[in-house]
Amino acid sequence: MHDNLVTYANKKLHNTHTAIINLFIFLPYFFSVERLLKSLFAPWKNIVIKKTRAGFSMNEFTERITNNIVSRFMGLWIRSTILFAYVVVQICYVLLLPIGYLMVIIFLPLAYLFYKAQPSPDQEKQRAYNDFMKRHLTDESSRQEVDEWFQIYFRDLHKNPWWSLDRLMSNPPLGRNLASGFTPTLDQYATELTTAQPHYKHLIGRKEELDRVQQVLAKTGESNALLVGEEGIGRQTIVEALSSAIYGGKCNPLLAYKRVMQIDMEKILAGSTDFVQREEILGNIFKEAADAKNIIVMIPNLHEYVSDEEDKINLTNVITKYAQLPTLQFIATTTPYFYQKYIYQNQMIAQLFDKIDVVEVTPEQAIKILRDVAVEFEKRNQVAITFAALKQAVDMAQRFMTSAPLPENAIELLDEASVYTQSHLKSTAVTPHVINTLIQQKTHVPTEITEDIKQKLLNLEVSLRNRVIAQDEALQKLAAALRKSVVLAGSRKKPLASFLLLGPTGVGKTETAKAITEVFFNDIKNMIRFDMSLYQSKHDISKLIGSSETNEPGLLTQSVREQQYGTLLLDELEKADHDLINIFLTILDEGYYTDGFGKRVDCTNLIVIATSNAGADFIYQKTQEGGEALQTLSTQLIDHLVAAHIFAPEFLNRFDGVVVYKPLSSGTVTLIAQKILESMKNDIQSKHHITLQFSQEFIEKLIQQGYDPRFGARNMQRIIRDEVEDKVAKLVLEGQVTHNQAITF
Repeated sequence: MHDNLVTYANKKLHNTHTAIINLFIFLPYFFSVERLLKSLFAPWKNIVIKKTRAGFSMNEFTERITNNIVSRFMGLWIRSTILFAYVVVQICYVLLLPIGYLMVIIFLPLAYLFYKAQPSPDQEKQRAYNDFMKRHLTDESSRQEVDEWFQIYFRDLHKNPWWSLDRLMSNPPLGRNLASGFTPTLDQYATELTTAQPHYKHLIGRKEELDRVQQVLAKTGESNALLVGEEGIGRQTIVEALSSAIYGGKCNPLLAYKRVMQIDMEKILAGSTDFVQREEILGNIFKEAADAKNIIVMIPNLHEYVSDEEDKINLTNVITKYAQLPTLQFIATTTPYFYQKYIYQNQMIAQLFDKIDVVEVTPEQAIKILRDVAVEFEKRNQVAITFAALKQAVDMAQRFMTSAPLPENAIELLDEASVYTQSHLKSTAVTPHVINTLIQQKTHVPTEITEDIKQKLLNLEVSLRNRVIAQDEALQKLAAALRKSVVLAGSRKKPLASFLLLGPTGVGKTETAKAITEVFFNDIKNMIRFDMSLYQSKHDISKLIGSSETNEPGLLTQSVREQQYGTLLLDELEKADHDLINIFLTILDEGYYTDGFGKRVDCTNLIVIATSNAGADFIYQKTQEGGEALQTLSTQLIDHLVAAHIFAPEFLNRFDGVVVYKPLSSGTVTLIAQKILESMKNDIQSKHHITLQFSQEFIEKLIQQGYDPRFGARNMQRIIRDEVEDKVAKLVLEGQVTHNQAITF
């Protein structure tokens, strides 16, 4: 609804009064009056010639004094010129003010007619609101969040009028660099961040860190800040926010007129292979910056330049020399791991830089950050990103893209979803389904419980019994625990499921792991298997998790990162080193571990199965004494393992299930032998068209050779192959059997 003429006139006159006052405030700021008056007689661009030779020379003294006087005179003349321009502009402004104010009053009726001809601001906002909601709201439960998103979007779209103090102060002052020195070499090797930003990003969840950075940089001495956080967590965003605040005049007054320069260390180091020359080049750049007196040097990845390790270069001396000066400030970045490994150990650097921790943003903060970047993605790809897609991007990034922290992983996922929607789909809406599709393509991990997964879980016992014989109680317990872990897991930060399979050798523990992999993950290739008997000392741990000293990624680390969705089988776990057990404890409890490079390795999409022969004699003894119920035997066995200090109780409690396998009876071994023979018979029939026939006497002979109550059916497969496959191969090679003939054993 439009305002009436009186209300409209009151608003216009109020805005005019505000504009007049704001311009009075802005003009002294724009012409840098206070700064120019303070430095009125300072040398031009800090150009001062200093005495460099011992002894006295009249010519040198005269030349030096003359040049310094000229420098000060030039500074005085240029600053006076700008101050004179300010006085002229201010006088003109005051003289023209009544005329301008009168023109506003005269043209008020005409302006009101134009105002009435246009849609009212409320109508325009409502139209934009309806369109925004139509494109971004898909779930009524999110209406409040989408409404908040719209208010921010609309406010940014309709910026404050030109005469608002915020808009006026965003114009950098004329005298910004007049009291500062030239930096031609620095400009060649660095990028200035204190420039106009093409797109304003709201600083979300980082105000405390930004205030802390300004506090550190404003100190009188050793004013250097070190941002410590994982890559992609927002360290660069904080530096850019600081630069934007300085550029817009919204920073700590002691940092006004500063220039934030992000230095390209690799470009500097590429200029020479000689260490002394490299130090000299960097020293000259830092000296130039210090002489300018308005530079904040930003060094990414400081840890690369403060160590004597083979792949790094130690520039500690030149950095510490200039980091102590009151005329130069540094901002640097590193990760927590590299801080502890390199910077904390370097006492000179650690003392000069104030450590500021940058932690991962919360999911709620990540959604707000994504609201900002979504506007850019929508414009670039001509799509509409629903709020539900933002929430899904954060959720899926947290669960499946853990190699990077929030918000970087969520931003990357949303960017890909926008491009995918624009290039592959007829629809222009980025929905949660698009996010799920991309996650499945990237990780091969199902993002929801599909009908196929439901059926696999419901029929899990049957599927496992077809592979593992005579362990019904164990399989039933395992299947029940697996169903509960997968279906009721929610957002738990643990593996999909975890089990410790206990029992004598050859009873089906490893076969169970293979069966679960084939049933649940469709292919045995999705199983990662490690024999823990190969990792019995502390020195073996680095072989699994990697080492920064040897630059080896680690077998476990490499395998898990390449195969994020599948089964992790840890055979003979009881033989692993105790410190390695602690790593697995972290995996079971938190769903991740930290590799030898300080990087997080996610295990939340794995089923972890550990097997152990520990307590096999105890199981055999108890079963020989008389058929213990599996539950009773399981409890007794766990107590035995804890009492014998084989496994700690806190470790056993981390598993979703500790499952005990009983020794195989002779009758069970007969079934296993028949199953192996049947499989071999079908295989040979399929490949060679030869029929195999097995007598009962032959089967009993195999059982006598391959069965031992203490070792189960472990040798059965080998004996059957020796007895059957060897004979078939000889008969085929000797030509004694041809297609469609039978061989009897």
